[in-house]
Order: sequence, then C-alpha cells, then structure tokens
Amino acid sequence: MKFLMLLGGVTGFGVGLGTSLMFERPWTTGLWHGCLAAYAMGMGFRWWGRTWETGLRSALTEKQTAAAHESSPPTTNKR
Repeated sequence: MKFLMLLGGVTGFGVGLGTSLMFERPWTTGLWHGCLAAYAMGMGFRWWGRTWETGLRSALTEKQTAAAHESSPPTTNKR
C-alpha cells in the first residue's frame, strides 16, 4: 500500500512539474503544481490499491469457500 502511494506521488509530481514546464510556467509555479499533483495522485493510488486489495481478498474467500464446499462429503437424508 505504501509503495502504491509513493508511486502515485512520484508520478504525480513528475506529471505536474512536466506539464507546468511544458506550458512555460515559472519554476515556482511548476513546483506548486507538482506538489498538488503528487498529493492528488498519491491519494488516488491509495484508494485504488485498497479497492484492488478488497477485491482480491473477496475473490480468495469465495474460492476457498467453493473449494471447501466441493471437498465436503455429500449429505444424504436418512429417514
């Protein structure tokens, strides 16, 4: 999770700074835009990582439940 947030922050900083410099803004404005983009992308990657992890855990639980159900002996009704 920390890695995804860090990756998002570094990517966001690069995108914000690069975009600002591409439009020939001053360095101070570029740093400001880079910091804002780093924060936004870091939080976005964090949210995406948690959503992804929740989906993986859910799929694993469903798979384990199905495997346990298949391996259990069938029950018969004895009357």
